[in-house]
Amino acid sequence: IVSILISIYGVYNVYNIKVKNVSLHIDNLPESWMNKKVVQLSDVHLGNIFRDSYMHKILADLSVIKPDIILITGDLLDSIDGNVEYFHNSLKSLNAPEGVYFVSGNHETYLGLEKMKQIINDTNIKMLDNQLIDIDGVQIIGISYPERFEKIQLTNEIDKLANFDPEKVNILMYHEPVQTMSMKEKGINLMLSGHTHRGQMWPINYITDSIYSGYDYGLFTDNDFNLYVSSGAGLWGPTMRTSGHNEIVVFTFN
Repeated sequence: IVSILISIYGVYNVYNIKVKNVSLHIDNLPESWMNKKVVQLSDVHLGNIFRDSYMHKILADLSVIKPDIILITGDLLDSIDGNVEYFHNSLKSLNAPEGVYFVSGNHETYLGLEKMKQIINDTNIKMLDNQLIDIDGVQIIGISYPERFEKIQLTNEIDKLANFDPEKVNILMYHEPVQTMSMKEKGINLMLSGHTHRGQMWPINYITDSIYSGYDYGLFTDNDFNLYVSSGAGLWGPTMRTSGHNEIVVFTFN
C-alpha cells in the first residue's frame, strides 16, 4: 500500500510544476536589472514522454510569470527516435521581451547537434554556443556541453571569449554543476545549471548529492558568487518523481 501511494504521488508530482522564486543580491548590478525577472528552464526533456501538451503547460505558467529573459540550461530536447518536430509550434511560442537563450546539455548531444540546431534556429530561441551576449551591462555566457567522451575546462572556454570582462556582472549558463570554484575565481556572479534532477527518485538524491559534493540542487552563495542548480522542469526515464519537484525558477535581482 505504501509503495502504491508513493507511486501515485510520484506520478502526480511530475505534472505539478512548481514555480520557485529566488531573490539575489549581486554587487555592482546595473540599475536596469533591478527587479528584472529572469526565468531558468532546465531539463525539460521534450521527447517521447513529454510532448507538445507539456510544453504548453510550461507556456501557460510563463504567461503568468511574464519574465523579461528566459535562460534554458540544457536538455530541452530528448527523443530516442529523433522525432522532435512535433514540438516546433510550442517552441516557436516561447518568447520574452529581452530574449530566450539556450545552451545544450548532454541529451542534445545524443539527439544530434545539427538536428537540434535546425529546430532551435527556427524559433525565437538563441543558442549560445560558447558565446557571450551583453544585455544592459550584464554579460550572459553560454558554454555548450561537450560531445560524448570529451571533456572541457570552463576557464579555457571563457578565456576564448574575446569580449569577456570579469569586472562586469557575469551570468554563466552551463548544464552541469561542475568546476564551480574556478568559476568563482573567474569572476562569475551567477552560474546556472541543471542535469542532476535532484536524483529524481528517492534515495538516488543521496547519490547525486555525493557525486556533486552537495551542489546537486538549490542556491549556493559564496560572497559575490552564486550557483543555482535546478531540479528541472521535466525528467528522464520513468514518469515519476519522489525527490523534489519539477520546477520553473524565477530570479529577481536587487
